[in-house]
Amino acid sequence: ADTAIERDIQPPTLNLLSKDDQILDAGDEANVSYQSSEAGQVHEILTSPSGQTVVLNTKSIIAGVTASFGWDGRINGVPVPDGSYRLSITAQDAAGNLSNELSATIAVDRNPPIVSIASPVNGAFLRGSLAMTGTVQDGNLQSYRAIGITSEPKEIVLFSGTDPVSNGGLGLINTTILPDGPTTVRLVASDRFGRTAQMEVSSVIDNTPP
Repeated sequence: ADTAIERDIQPPTLNLLSKDDQILDAGDEANVSYQSSEAGQVHEILTSPSGQTVVLNTKSIIAGVTASFGWDGRINGVPVPDGSYRLSITAQDAAGNLSNELSATIAVDRNPPIVSIASPVNGAFLRGSLAMTGTVQDGNLQSYRAIGITSEPKEIVLFSGTDPVSNGGLGLINTTILPDGPTTVRLVASDRFGRTAQMEVSSVIDNTPP
């Protein structure tokens, strides 16, 4: 009698048990947990914000038993730069069937934004429209804004932005919306997780001719 051979064509199913977005702060460890419907091999691939593979794990998994990916934000003991890292998880059973892909984002955020003002400089007399130059950098930058603080005191938003800038133009200051006299120009940046940094310069607005 012929012996029937059953082929396994059913791929395993992966289920994510933890949050698909996690924040990794100083001293923290991200932990992404999941289960597979079948035993086999699981592949965990973590890529950097630039798309480079920084962690590659292959390990056995047991059907219905929770497995996890733990990461402390270091590679070979060295802390990685701030930014959003993507975790991809797939499983393969003994027959070679490939599961669905699980994905999770691990946002590393240990530091506040880097903020500096190159111009205008302290003590400058300002008139008309002029560019503020400097740096706003953060791997998880949310936004930045420049504020004019007058002697009244009153705070007036001068401009805002959302893209990182390195030693370049941050925005245009229209000094005509500010009264003549001493004014503090403050640059404030915040990241997606509530960290803020600021720098300010003292200036004098002078739009009135003698």
